[in-house]
Amino acid sequence: MTTQTITNRTYFWRLMGATPLVSLLVFLFNALYAVLPLAFGLILRAFFDTLSGATQAGWNVWTLIALYMGTRLALQVAELGAAGSSAYHYEIVRVLLRRNLFRAALAPAGVRNSLSSGEIVDRFENDTSAVAEPIFIATYGMGVLVASVVSLWVLLSINVPLTVVAFSATILSVLLMNALGGRIQAFHEAARVASERLSGLLTQFLHGVQALQVAGAEDAAVAHFGQLAHGRRQAVVRDEVLNTIVRSMNETTVSLTIGVLLLFVAQMQNSGQFTVGDLALFITYVASGGAVSEVVEWVARLLRHLRRADVSMARLNELAPNGASDQLLDTKPPHLHGALPAVAPPARLAEPLRELRVTGLSRSMGENGRGIEQVDLTLTRGSFTVITGRIGSGKSVLVQTLLGLLPRDSGEITWNGVPVADPASFFVPPQCAYTSQLPRLFSDTVRANILMGLPEASVDLDAALHAAVLERDVAQLDEGLETVVGPRGVKLSGGQIQRTAAARMFVRNADLLVFDDLSSALDVETEKLLWERLAARPERPTCLVVSHRRAALRRADQIILLKEGKIADRGTLNELLARSDEMRALWQLEATAPSSGQGINGELMSTRAG
Repeated sequence: MTTQTITNRTYFWRLMGATPLVSLLVFLFNALYAVLPLAFGLILRAFFDTLSGATQAGWNVWTLIALYMGTRLALQVAELGAAGSSAYHYEIVRVLLRRNLFRAALAPAGVRNSLSSGEIVDRFENDTSAVAEPIFIATYGMGVLVASVVSLWVLLSINVPLTVVAFSATILSVLLMNALGGRIQAFHEAARVASERLSGLLTQFLHGVQALQVAGAEDAAVAHFGQLAHGRRQAVVRDEVLNTIVRSMNETTVSLTIGVLLLFVAQMQNSGQFTVGDLALFITYVASGGAVSEVVEWVARLLRHLRRADVSMARLNELAPNGASDQLLDTKPPHLHGALPAVAPPARLAEPLRELRVTGLSRSMGENGRGIEQVDLTLTRGSFTVITGRIGSGKSVLVQTLLGLLPRDSGEITWNGVPVADPASFFVPPQCAYTSQLPRLFSDTVRANILMGLPEASVDLDAALHAAVLERDVAQLDEGLETVVGPRGVKLSGGQIQRTAAARMFVRNADLLVFDDLSSALDVETEKLLWERLAARPERPTCLVVSHRRAALRRADQIILLKEGKIADRGTLNELLARSDEMRALWQLEATAPSSGQGINGELMSTRAG
């Protein structure tokens, strides 16, 4: 058994015990639902033996009919309880999985993979269901096991050899699942991957309709979508055909078992060792819907879905940030009733910033990727530091590695002389606030996008709007702060999106503000005003700014000039212009660029990591 399988099965047992009271209720209802039909077999046995005169004394026919009807009524009640409790348990397990995944995705390190949003949603929806399925099967199957034990005891009391034949179907099912286990996993993984690719492509199409139209690539896009859809159809059909074959083979095993039993029973009846009632009892317990056939089907179904769950659990673990897979094992009950718990304000993890020092920071992005190597820098309280350089020089990689959004290969980061062991958890408000190169807004109001859960009474929203040079834009919106911005902020301009993200930073009053090319969509005057207002704040924040714009470079206390992932030079603007050919070349390129965010890196600056 592989380590991956062990991990998945560990997760399986943890989820099995996640909701003990609900699991107990499911077990009791399903045990009752599975055991009551056994009474039908005993009643049928007594009924036929009474009719055939095989018994001298016992229940009369009408009493047996009354018992049958009463048992049937009790079975209906048990069925309702079993169905309701099992469905509730299944959904609870899915909610736990999705909550844990969502919490892991919202961890400071975030989701570290190249999947599209459509592919991630596909895993949230379908792979969580695949993992929850064997939990559901195993829990209700405990009742089936109880019924099989009872039926085993009853059948053994009648005839031991025939009982062994009857339960041989279960052994055959286990052997069949072990033989086909690898193929079941491979087919299920292929179906999941094909579905994920199709979902991811559809998401990209929806987000890039305009790009497809401009390029005249609609027909090519549809053709590519058709190819992926055909591949998905083939993979899903193979997966479902295999499952159907396996189910059919299990049912055939039960039928063959009944056939063998009838051959033995015919000989035993001729010798007077077996009554008609005994035959009715055996057929009832072994035939489709009987206790023996139910346990055969349950074992086969559980093993089949465990194989599928192994694949899906591995796919879900890929969504968890490095070191955060253990969060998926959290079995704390979800909050399903009453008012939502209050959101606790972020706690301060260190004293206010006096000095941030980075020593020997390195991050490799692979053979052809852009990384950073042995970067040293120091930020003092209230300073304004600009990181600049050409495309591919490592600007964004440096910032993301510093903040823990990318794992570092080496280097040390200290805050006021104290080492920062986990940057991803540390560089959050109130220590640090960060706006990425492509800030994301949610389809909610401007107010909600800025506050992001913070109580408005505890912050100065107007001051944040003013610092972000956003107050006039908000006043011109139809609904002001209550304007819904649409998915990804499509109802706002590029500059408004960036300034809304800036206001989201400012409202948190963090010690360190990190801007990754924030001003790329701003005109020169708006950018200049933003930096002036930021510097005029009563508590001037420490700023680390990735930028190529002259307004930021002129304001910088120090400029870090990157080239091919290394610091080529550092100093004030005048010092670098005096001694650095690279800095002079960048300065001239910026002078010839348009004033609204093209800059030395052109349009790619807004779509590529530096």
